[in-house]
Amino acid sequence: MSNIKFQCLNESGSPIFQVDTLTGTNITGKLLINGADASTISGRTTIGSVATTGNTGVYTISNISIGQTMANTNYKIIGNLTSTTNNTNVYVVTFNNLTTTTFSANVMRLDNLYGAWTDSNLALSWIIIPS
Repeated sequence: MSNIKFQCLNESGSPIFQVDTLTGTNITGKLLINGADASTISGRTTIGSVATTGNTGVYTISNISIGQTMANTNYKIIGNLTSTTNNTNVYVVTFNNLTTTTFSANVMRLDNLYGAWTDSNLALSWIIIPS
């Protein structure tokens, strides 16, 4: 089967889910809950060590690619910093500049304000969900 598109509707006629294509065992489409897109997008970005954070103490990773184009920016980003290095560094991450294809992340080390870090294994895992 190839290039099949169908929707499952609730009693009111609103889509519950939609399949855009079915090719072999690969399905593409989106999950709709009460007609709202509930699809998520996730990824992982390596940050690594940072030699300097400037006078603000914040290291910004700009234009992180989402890997696809979203219909709009009515989403929120949730992130988690992880490392395989055994250390006691404490970080915080915030997000901004969400577009339909990219976003930016801002990392700050809390246990050593304005401090850089040598953790070459520091990584950001993120998920974008409808808000």
